[in-house]
Amino acid sequence: EAALEAARVGKTQVDMSDFYRALDKITLGLENGSLTVSDAEKKAIAYHEAGHAVTAAVIPGSDKLQKVSIIPRGRALGAAFYLPEEQVLMSKERLENQLVVALGGRAAEEVFTGNVTSGAADDFRKATNIARKMVLEWGMGENFKNMALSTDSGPVFLGEDMAKPKMFSEHTSQLVDEDVKRILSAAYERSRSIITEYKQAMHEVAEALLSQELITGDVVREAVARVKQQEAVVLTKPMA
Repeated sequence: EAALEAARVGKTQVDMSDFYRALDKITLGLENGSLTVSDAEKKAIAYHEAGHAVTAAVIPGSDKLQKVSIIPRGRALGAAFYLPEEQVLMSKERLENQLVVALGGRAAEEVFTGNVTSGAADDFRKATNIARKMVLEWGMGENFKNMALSTDSGPVFLGEDMAKPKMFSEHTSQLVDEDVKRILSAAYERSRSIITEYKQAMHEVAEALLSQELITGDVVREAVARVKQQEAVVLTKPMA
């Protein structure tokens, strides 16, 4: 697919940009050139993706960000791509960090556009799934430490979960919901805190996306590094 992408633009050699375009096409689908996106929507998408990207670049141990795009493909209006680090075990800290990155898009919309959109629907599904597994399967909830409340892999078909007899009481279900909500709320507040602290990097990344539509992870990391450098200068500056 990368070779085809290179041939379409008249290249005689394949480079990484062709592989990136091929990966987009395979994972997200064809570019949706017929989709009309207003300037306000495009700004919301840019800040949404910048929220994912900047939180990933700031949090230590996060999967390495490869690129960020706001080119509509298939059903996706934008996407951030990461190079996952192979791990056999997932620590609680790493899972919580994943939640911060997942919720960074919605937090960015709220902070930088003053509004929220339906674009975070998939982020919420993924984040809630992780949080529920933390509580139900991995014993990471405040109310249910070191115990599993669920031992199966989930419903096989739609409606099966509703047909199953409950393994625990209604009160226990409420406590599970409390733990899930607590985990997600804490992650969301961390997301807001990070993107607010790194607002200069957020503006730089969003503006780069609006002008170029696709940027590499290095652009994001450099923007974050500039903020860190400025903070270091302020901290070391002698008092007058």
